[in-house]
Amino acid sequence: MNPDELPDRWLDRLRRIGDLALALVQTRLALLGSECEALVWRVLGALARGAAALLLLMLGLLFASLWLVLLFWDDHRLLVLGGLTAACLAGGVWLWRSAQRLLRSTGALFALSVEELARDRARLGASPDDGGVPPVPPRPPA
Repeated sequence: MNPDELPDRWLDRLRRIGDLALALVQTRLALLGSECEALVWRVLGALARGAAALLLLMLGLLFASLWLVLLFWDDHRLLVLGGLTAACLAGGVWLWRSAQRLLRSTGALFALSVEELARDRARLGASPDDGGVPPVPPRPPA
């Protein structure tokens, strides 16, 4: 074996390792970007639908309240107004608590990226508890 070939082989191996590491990082960043984009679109869609639903529900509640008050104008208009107020407040409290539960129950942010990185670490031979440094494999005898 020519002594001049040895550094070239090591440099070639280091280049390949660096190329693989950069490809791995590029793939993981692309996955992270996709997750961010999906999250943004999901949140914007939910906000738009929520705003439209809130507007329609408020209009419906307003017209239903006016209809009931006009229906009972002569006899029990104050009772109807009090009942409608109580129903609206109870519904608002229920929706508020429901929204809080929904926000608390969402999955972890970037769960797919974290899972994929854990698989990468497992393939490299690193356990999740060793600080991220994979063990150095023993050298084969020459």
